[in-house]
Amino acid sequence: MAEYTFIGDIHSAADDLAVLLADTSITQTRLIFLGDYIDGTAGRHLGHLTQPAPLDPLGVIAQVQQRVRDYGDVALCGNHDDFWVQTARGDDEAAATWVLNGGHRTEVTYNC
Repeated sequence: MAEYTFIGDIHSAADDLAVLLADTSITQTRLIFLGDYIDGTAGRHLGHLTQPAPLDPLGVIAQVQQRVRDYGDVALCGNHDDFWVQTARGDDEAAATWVLNGGHRTEVTYNC
């Protein structure tokens, strides 16, 4: 019987995802990524403590793509990812929604 691990709301935390994907108890299961790979805040909130954290949306996407390609894992699109896709297609309303939901922080990480 196959075992599944569901991973969602990564929000540009490529370093955290790398730690998670190094855990063999997780990676020996079939991974189902639930979306929201991009956007996020530049900090981790641990109770009353906020620790700086880099935003790396492209690093997250690369890791997820590798898992899908190499292991047949499943990657679904989340609402933040859909906002970005619709923005790239020229949808002004989606672009405004994306910016309000963290897209302005993601966009500056693309260096283009």
